[in-house]
Amino acid sequence: MTLLILSKFKKLKKSESFRKSFALLLLVFALIQFLYNLFRIPGRGGDNWGTGEWLINYGGGFIRRGFFGEILLNLPFTGAHTLWVLIIFQSWLFLMIWVYFVKTLARLNYEWPYIAIICSPFSLCFLAWDRYLYARKELLGIAILVLIAYKIVYRSYSGKFFLVLIHVLYTVAVFSSEVNLTLLPGIIYLLSVYCKKTIDLFHSFVLVVISFSAVLVSLIFQGDKSTSNSICKKIIDEQLDQSTNCMGAVSIIGMPIKEMISILIGSYPASFAYLLIGFIALLPLFLSSWIAQNLLWFYFMVLGVLPLFLIGWDYGRWIFILTMEITICITLTKNTFGNKFFSSPINTVIYTFAIGTGHTGDPLKNGWVSGFSSILRRIMNF
Repeated sequence: MTLLILSKFKKLKKSESFRKSFALLLLVFALIQFLYNLFRIPGRGGDNWGTGEWLINYGGGFIRRGFFGEILLNLPFTGAHTLWVLIIFQSWLFLMIWVYFVKTLARLNYEWPYIAIICSPFSLCFLAWDRYLYARKELLGIAILVLIAYKIVYRSYSGKFFLVLIHVLYTVAVFSSEVNLTLLPGIIYLLSVYCKKTIDLFHSFVLVVISFSAVLVSLIFQGDKSTSNSICKKIIDEQLDQSTNCMGAVSIIGMPIKEMISILIGSYPASFAYLLIGFIALLPLFLSSWIAQNLLWFYFMVLGVLPLFLIGWDYGRWIFILTMEITICITLTKNTFGNKFFSSPINTVIYTFAIGTGHTGDPLKNGWVSGFSSILRRIMNF
């Protein structure tokens, strides 16, 4: 009996059809779950984090994080129409990244280690399994990484215009949210690969100047309670509900730094659990040859995300950002895996389907967050 079971697992390991079916079913369910969560938002009049973060604007004067919201609220739409435009845009960003990952798995023959990396519950599926996360502004920066990676993999070189486009998109991203600054090492790495250089000094310099400008804006134009009220007033003037759009990300604009740090400190010792979660998230990435071959870039990427853990309490999101950044870089090359742990079908299935984490709060009290628990919730709800 034992020999029969072992024989079955060996066949599953070698069966590309099973690997392909499992990976695609998981990613398709993640896509459906994400869109299901997202498309329910307009019916509720918005969400204080899922839409509120994107609606921060210049209603109270120039302010950090306000660029995207200012553009959005100046479009010829109001009320629910504005929310639907935003939801469709968020869906498009997710779908763009999703398609790249699906095509990457096909290119890499759906090998189990790559399924563990790409279908990781801390990678793109993270946005689906955490039903309270929705789409946040780091998707702007992650979409830029995917855009460059797509150009590299499919050798669709378009010269100077593409590089200028990346600079423009990065400017929009960092002036819409400082979170995207943490992706600077990954963007510089990918642009250097795109330009076939060890490091492209000119484009790196341009990106650093843009980043420095965004940091200054963040420090000088932090805003206060009156700014937050003015931002909210513009949202209300656009016929959007205050209670579902102003009470989260918008209200944070007016929160004093001391209060934010106090909340962050108050999350300990529970937040120490994210150390273990971070290790589990990076485990399949550590086992790839890319890390060993690009150790310095890996350190830069970790250092880029590290400040977020000192100023913000969404620790699950910060792990997600780092995981996505490294994952996209790894997908560019054919890797070897020193340890065969994720070559096992059962290990990879358990890792990708049965574990996960929430984006914030006490991970021990957040409940079971995973692909499996998401399916259970859907069944119970129906």
